Amino acid sequence: MAKGVFTGPRASRGGDYQGLAKGEKGACLKEPGGRVNVALAWPGSYYGGMSSLGFLSIYNLVNSHPRALAERFFLDPLDPSRVLSAERRRPLSSFGLIAFSLCLENDYWMALEILRRGGVNFERLQEGDFASPQGTIVLAGGVGPWSNPWPLFPFFDLFLTGEGEESWPRIIELWLEKEFLALPKLEKLKLLAREIPGALAPAALAPSLKEAPAFFAGLSGEIPWRIEPPTRSVGADSLPASSTVSAPSTEFAGVKLVEIGRGCPYGCRFCLAGFLYRPPRLYSRAKILEAITAPNPWDPDAPSPFARDGPVGLVSPAVGDHPDLLSLTEILVREGRQLGFSSLRVSALTDRLATLLAQGKIRSLAVAPEGGTQRTRDYLNKNLREEEILAGAERLASANLARLKLYFMVGLPGESEEDLKGIALLAGKIAALFRARKKGAKIRVSASNFTPKPHTPMEDAAALSEKELRAKGEFLRKLLLPLKGVELRLDHPRFAIVQGLIARGGYGAAEIVRNLLASQGKLRPVLASAETRPEPVGNFRPWRIVATTVSLAYLEREKEKALLGELSPPCPEGNARGARGACGACGACGACGPRPGRS
Repeated sequence: MAKGVFTGPRASRGGDYQGLAKGEKGACLKEPGGRVNVALAWPGSYYGGMSSLGFLSIYNLVNSHPRALAERFFLDPLDPSRVLSAERRRPLSSFGLIAFSLCLENDYWMALEILRRGGVNFERLQEGDFASPQGTIVLAGGVGPWSNPWPLFPFFDLFLTGEGEESWPRIIELWLEKEFLALPKLEKLKLLAREIPGALAPAALAPSLKEAPAFFAGLSGEIPWRIEPPTRSVGADSLPASSTVSAPSTEFAGVKLVEIGRGCPYGCRFCLAGFLYRPPRLYSRAKILEAITAPNPWDPDAPSPFARDGPVGLVSPAVGDHPDLLSLTEILVREGRQLGFSSLRVSALTDRLATLLAQGKIRSLAVAPEGGTQRTRDYLNKNLREEEILAGAERLASANLARLKLYFMVGLPGESEEDLKGIALLAGKIAALFRARKKGAKIRVSASNFTPKPHTPMEDAAALSEKELRAKGEFLRKLLLPLKGVELRLDHPRFAIVQGLIARGGYGAAEIVRNLLASQGKLRPVLASAETRPEPVGNFRPWRIVATTVSLAYLEREKEKALLGELSPPCPEGNARGARGACGACGACGACGPRPGRS
């Protein structure tokens, strides 16, 4: 069986991040005096953090303010004794505000490790300095705490739900007020939670700090609070997020990454990001082109760290649905740039676009059928038929691609051996198409284990055991083994199980995060001590402390339609080819009536 994919110091790529940062171009080197000093931390290696456009976008956002600065921190596997900033080698404990960007639940423990190494207490509810105006505030943002902050309650002073563009300007504004700095820490947290839409401070929710742990642990029914993330201002006329630091030791070394759209119109029933970021929004072509050549906001007179004709990566959950993708690609190819896409929906591929991809020297691409049979694709609401997948693969093969990544899931509810055989059959057909066009072409099948996520129609689905997931992975491996030009990458079942336990967990799931820290990310001892429940118990859904734009009634309808194998239409917003009248009435944009919120 293929080895599992684990994150953490044992598998960190990139080594000494202070040494690697010396080869960067475009980093922000402001003087810290008279500014809001933010320690922006990534729970993992330099390689991973500097390959994340979301992390880099917050770095840009903070540093674009003339009276604020952000310096970066990562987990250095080579030097566990100190945690110093990549910019000026300043210690973590010298910053008044520490902000983590958290995405994967399995990485939460590494945030605690950074705090521990940096001399900052990570048991924030037990810190004991809430009456003093001194002391660091530690906050967490990102998709992980946005979807369910509950398992992180003991470890962070503040959570940001929603999109960073809506919260960070107000945080900086409040921090610069003299009255704010004089407040006791608890009053600061209350003010931040009150003044910043979508912010949540656990200490402000408890009846008293002394009673907080028992109070939160005892909640097992209806959540007494509801956090409403801020209204989204990011839209077509906004400047897209883009990378502003060129880091040679990363996955996208020398590549200018630019976000061309936020959210996805398709409503795949397993996809957390697709539901959190509703309604999807597309940036205008003019703003995308502006972002590609825009100078760094903190040093507009400095030369760009990226080559004028250098490679560009277009980032979006649904790159192919941008209405200007073809003209954008034509412009960038004409400039002699190499192109990269985060992923591409094969049904969006045309002959002309395939030709341009070949001219743009694209050599590798990722597509996500997710299911090998029509039954599983319909269950997931992929809105993809096999003939569309194969037609798109034929066009990609004609673009002279050397590698194609195919993303599938195993362990789905009701999955049969026929569904797993379908993955092998589809991969084999695609591999044959590629081999016919290019000798030595490689198809990588990446099979992830299904993990139910909050705020999706599959949030209540039962997760399989490690034994069951191992058996499915081994069955798929044997099916793919004889296929020429096909390689398989399987995630370890424990990775998915731990992720699911934290993702849908309440206050008690904090103990799993503590155990991960104690074992330094080793999953076997963590699962040996964890209470593994296959699905939520009773009516308790801890993640419903956070409201989303999608109504609960819509989620219930989608659960029923999944069981019946019925499809729902893509959201007309952000869908270049969707009929404007086709709408699933999820409530996210209010087009189908008043926004129902989470009711």
